[in-house]
Amino acid sequence: KKMKDKLLTHRVVTFLTREELDFLDKLEKDMMFSTGRHLSRAQIIQDMADILTQTKMNASGIKDDGELKARIMEAIAKLVQE
Repeated sequence: KKMKDKLLTHRVVTFLTREELDFLDKLEKDMMFSTGRHLSRAQIIQDMADILTQTKMNASGIKDDGELKARIMEAIAKLVQE
């Protein structure tokens, strides 16, 4: 929702593996060293959520994490093809 042209945000707590955290840190450092601009891990995760929102993915019937990942990949692939 927008309130006076500001997005209302909410804090989300997540648990990441060391590998997932290292990957986000690498993205953050790659951006910093290549452009001099900083984007936080939180911003990277927010941008990923924004991309998923654009896919308008339907999660009905998903039974497990593997199925969710497959559905996400399909939705992103369709978005890229558009």
